[in-house]
Amino acid sequence: MFRFFGGIAIFFALSMQAHAELEAGLAALKSKDYAVAIKELSPAADNGDASAQHAMGQIYESGLGVKKDPSLAISYYQKAASQGFAKAQLNLGTAYASGVGVEKDYGQAIKWLQKAADQGNPTASHNLAIMYAGGLGVVRDYPHAVLLYRKAIEGGYARSVYNLGVIYANGAPGVPQNLTMAYVVFSVASPNDTVSAGYKGIVGARLTPEQLQKAEKISASLKLGSALPLDVN
Repeated sequence: MFRFFGGIAIFFALSMQAHAELEAGLAALKSKDYAVAIKELSPAADNGDASAQHAMGQIYESGLGVKKDPSLAISYYQKAASQGFAKAQLNLGTAYASGVGVEKDYGQAIKWLQKAADQGNPTASHNLAIMYAGGLGVVRDYPHAVLLYRKAIEGGYARSVYNLGVIYANGAPGVPQNLTMAYVVFSVASPNDTVSAGYKGIVGARLTPEQLQKAEKISASLKLGSALPLDVN
């Protein structure tokens, strides 16, 4: 009995130590102390910690304190992604889409981006929308791309604002032109997004006074990260 509980105490002590080393490594990476980060994170990654594996992938992808090694970065991302780590799934999917560190494979890109998007990663939703809008590895599907861009915006991803606004402003196969909705979408752009702000002005000039008043009323309560209305005419 006493040996049993003693074993548990040792296990928890080791677990706490490993957690402390992981946190120290992540903190060092954030503060750009890459030597310490690698020292602390590498053993944790080798022991199967997904967050450490993802961090090591970032280190080798960007060459942070080490020589860039895209292939090794992919290896770390694959290990973390297979454990369900959303940011690693995003990075792995993006790598397959771009062919950096791994042979370009749109099928694999879709697979991993979808897994990350399913976990609520807005960047993955944005990248996935680009693939559906462009027909990359899938049949081109603008309505689905719209749903993904909306999801990304509602998750706070600023870059999706322009892409979605343009689709509504111009219309696309399966997505009728809707200038009022385009105005509403452009309205949630971040303050430094001057391109979207410019398009908002262009779209606003094409609305009737009644449409503009309606769009402004709806937009007044919205911001990046807000749930967008389903449709506005």
